[in-house]
Amino acid sequence: REANRAACEYLGLGHDALIGRRLLDLLPGLRSSGLFADYVTTVDGGDPVDIDAVAYVDEAGGDRRRWFDMRGVKVDDSISLTWRDVTERIQITERYRLLVEHESDVVYQDDLDSRIEWISPSIGAMAGWAPEDVVGHRISEFLHPEDHAALAMALGGVVAGRAGSFQARLRHAGGSYRWVAAMVQPLFDAEGATIGSVGSVRDVHDEVLAREALSQSERTFRLALASAPVGMALVDLDRRFVAVNPKLAEISGRDEDALVGTRMPDVIHPDDEVRELRFHAEVLSDLGEQKAIEIRLVRPDGTTVWTEHSLGLVRDDRGVPVSYVSTFVDISTAMEARADLSYQATHDLLTHLVNRRDLYGRAEAILGRVQRTGEVVAVLYIDVDNLKAVNDAYGHRGGDQVLVAVADRLSASCRSDDVVSRIGGDEFALVLTGLHDVGDAEAVADKILTSFDEPVAVDATRLYVGVSIGIAIAGADEEADATLHHADTALFRAKEAGRGRWLSYDPAMDGV
Repeated sequence: REANRAACEYLGLGHDALIGRRLLDLLPGLRSSGLFADYVTTVDGGDPVDIDAVAYVDEAGGDRRRWFDMRGVKVDDSISLTWRDVTERIQITERYRLLVEHESDVVYQDDLDSRIEWISPSIGAMAGWAPEDVVGHRISEFLHPEDHAALAMALGGVVAGRAGSFQARLRHAGGSYRWVAAMVQPLFDAEGATIGSVGSVRDVHDEVLAREALSQSERTFRLALASAPVGMALVDLDRRFVAVNPKLAEISGRDEDALVGTRMPDVIHPDDEVRELRFHAEVLSDLGEQKAIEIRLVRPDGTTVWTEHSLGLVRDDRGVPVSYVSTFVDISTAMEARADLSYQATHDLLTHLVNRRDLYGRAEAILGRVQRTGEVVAVLYIDVDNLKAVNDAYGHRGGDQVLVAVADRLSASCRSDDVVSRIGGDEFALVLTGLHDVGDAEAVADKILTSFDEPVAVDATRLYVGVSIGIAIAGADEEADATLHHADTALFRAKEAGRGRWLSYDPAMDGV
């Protein structure tokens, strides 16, 4: 009887052409569906009636399906009918339903009482439940009791209109639990009031177990770190301390907090930096066979501590290096003992000069470069005159005091690069380097003789002590033994000539 512009446009007819036409003729699908007859009967009851998503098939198009919302009310002997095409909304909803039903994550809808109204079939793969086993039940029925508080906090946010998330243990149909992570979004009605929520649930059981294992591993590492009897640290690839234990703080003389963030070059001795850097590079490239090196840590007060430093490379799951585990064992006592043994093996314990054994080693090294450099090197052999008389008169204690005094005066007459040695009994030897000629060696010999113009204190007595000196200049191709022997020969001739003097070696001395 009447139609508005929207009805004309939807049905594709003008107003005059539409008036007088039967709706069922224009929408033949309504007749075939049978829904319209039921609808008219309902409207005849007198109250307005809504029917959502009425479907019909357009017979002209064959299989084209349309959806619309319809509202009718009885007006006298006719029906006032309004409708709205909702086909696009229905299609989107259908596509979303298909997507959700085939999604591996579980999607659900619940009311404000957290009672599940709908849930995707993927709940079966995740927890062994059929959707009908779950719908109508509260979410909390399927969670571990200890996780109800996390659920309550998330749902509290939903009621307030906020999205939320929680992590919980979901009960499997077989009775076991698996960790899941849920994201929930509030669901609103047409007026904007919250009526429930839509949530998605993902299985994160393996991730949680992996995190727990990693956390346990980290706790174990930190416990081992804290209780280790040696210094330990986690060091990044930039050689910066990430974590340190109390023992390392003690060894380095620093607080743990002060060490964290500090780079290794800031705490090791500068002379050890290149070696330590090379050690890191070798471990990183997996080329170094050496698993530990000896380096010195420098304390804030400037003192040093010898440590045995070891490195282990830490890699991630892909095998990529991420850090080092570094250990430091305090070997200061061992190094001191080693130094003491080395000192005792190479020095005379009375005078603290190098001994005969070390003299020969040093002389060979010095004389070995004479041919290459043209350097003039001299060896002086020195003998204390009449030491036996001192021993007889004052005992060996008095003789030792004389030997110490001789050692001091010989050292004072030489430069720091020269070698001063006691080779045994009352005999000493000097190796003088960097000379111009034999005259320089003879000048040192004069200086030594002059130093004994002053008496030597033996207890409360002051004694005049004399020495005899033999001088030999090293030949360009001469072995150390030969030069030492020549100096000894010259010493013998000086003593034979009356003591208290020096003589330079002359090959003619060998035949006398």
